[in-house]
Amino acid sequence: MGLRSLDELEEKVVPKKIRGKGEELANLPDEVLSEADALSEITQIAKMNKVLKSFIGMGYVSTGAPIRQLLNTFTDLWLYSMEQRHPQSSCATC
Repeated sequence: MGLRSLDELEEKVVPKKIRGKGEELANLPDEVLSEADALSEITQIAKMNKVLKSFIGMGYVSTGAPIRQLLNTFTDLWLYSMEQRHPQSSCATC
């Protein structure tokens, strides 16, 4: 391609909007951490998380199930309750 360096290739290939300016590497530690030290640091960061109540599946958003799915669910529940009350009704040969 007639290029003199990788930097020149980067200028030609990578768009300016996504090309790094060097500050991405500025906050990296100067020394490499061992696995135990890295795990300890990650554990300390994870302890800062807050456990909050999840409202997923509680009906707080406009969610809906397809009619066929609802019908199958309620039919299965009804049949199960009938089997509990009348075991002979679920037996074809009784």
